[in-house]
Amino acid sequence: MRTMMRKVCKERAGFTLIELMVVIAIIGILAAVAVPAFLKYTSKSKIAEAPLNIKAIADGAIAWFDAPHTYSNTGKPMRKHFPHDGSDNQVKNGPTTSRRPLDPPCKKGSPQYKIDTKIWEFNPWKRLNFGITKPHYFQYQYTYNNRDVKSPEFTIKAHADLDCDGTTSTFIRSGKAHKITGEVEQPNMLVIRELE
Repeated sequence: MRTMMRKVCKERAGFTLIELMVVIAIIGILAAVAVPAFLKYTSKSKIAEAPLNIKAIADGAIAWFDAPHTYSNTGKPMRKHFPHDGSDNQVKNGPTTSRRPLDPPCKKGSPQYKIDTKIWEFNPWKRLNFGITKPHYFQYQYTYNNRDVKSPEFTIKAHADLDCDGTTSTFIRSGKAHKITGEVEQPNMLVIRELE
C-alpha cells in the first residue's frame, strides 16, 4: 500500500522545468504572431472610417449640385454649383476650404476626436448633409471652387495621425463637372500614406 501511495504522489508531482519552458516558449511565439496581427487589424478598422465618410461627403456634394436651387429674393434659378459656406441667396465661387474639427490630428495626445456635433451645424457641412455623431479619427477638409461656371469642382481630404508619430495618413477624393455633359466625374480615391 505504501508503495502504491508513493507512486501516486510521484505521478502528481507537477511539470518539469523543461515542460514549463516549452509551454512558455509556445506562448511567446503565439504572442509574437498575434500582437502584430491584432495591431494591424485595429489600424485597418480605424482607417476604414475615412473612405466611408469621404464617400458620404462626395455624395452630399453631388446631390446638392444636381438639385435645383433658386434665389430667395427673386425666385430665379441659380446655376449649378457645389455646396459653399455663403448665404442662401448667392452662389459663392471660392475656392474656399472648410475643415472640421479645427484641431490638427493628435493635438491633445490622442489620435481620436471626441464627440462634438455642433461643429457640423454650419455650411458647407450642413448643405453636404454630413456630420459625425461619434468619436472619430480623421479630420475632414472640403474645398469647393465654383468659379468656372461650366466646370465647378470640389476636393475632399481626410487626415489622421493614427499612431501619433507625426506622420499622417491622408485620403483624397475630388469631383468636377464635365464641361459638356454636366455630369460630375470622380477619379479613384488617392491614399497618401496608410498604416501597415
